[in-house]
Amino acid sequence: MHPLAVPTSTENGPKGLRPVTLGAFCSFTSEGNINFLLNVAHYVVRHCPAARFRILGFGELYRHVVQMVDDLELASQVTVAETDSLGLLSDMDVLFFLPLQNDHFLPVLAAAEKSIPVISCEVPGIDTYIADGRTGFILPYDDTKSMGELAIRLIGDRTLREGLGLALNESLAARFSAQTVAAQYEALFWQQTLEAPWQKKSAQG
Repeated sequence: MHPLAVPTSTENGPKGLRPVTLGAFCSFTSEGNINFLLNVAHYVVRHCPAARFRILGFGELYRHVVQMVDDLELASQVTVAETDSLGLLSDMDVLFFLPLQNDHFLPVLAAAEKSIPVISCEVPGIDTYIADGRTGFILPYDDTKSMGELAIRLIGDRTLREGLGLALNESLAARFSAQTVAAQYEALFWQQTLEAPWQKKSAQG
């Protein structure tokens, strides 16, 4: 398993000694995709009672999200935690990445760092990180049934989960490892430095 340039976790729980845990890291704001995420969670836990669902994130709608989970009578299987720590993703077996817009892909990188498979909705840029069917899955936006059925399939197939997670880790390690990112920043620094007006003037004599 290759380390990537994302925040590391300090919580390493023993997988295999607990139910399969699905989850997401999202924004508890009007810009988040909370309703769709809860629809998927509702589908999964109703069809697979052994599943557990964790929703991590932060924002002013945190208490509203908690109340929605209670209203849907999902609190026994779905937990909501207010946090900005991507390290908590290490407790998950599958990550849902369901943003309304591609503001960043840090949750995908954090999942890859821990070899956690990702199910994503179609969002511009996601195919840079996930090869559909090989290192994860990309499904149409707002397709609750397809997302839920795929999640249930992964719940029942540990070999598939682990294989996808490892493939995602290996695929992204070459491009997003700490060493690679540092080298890219160094190259960018020298490129900008050499192109600076005072450097050009100096080079011209």
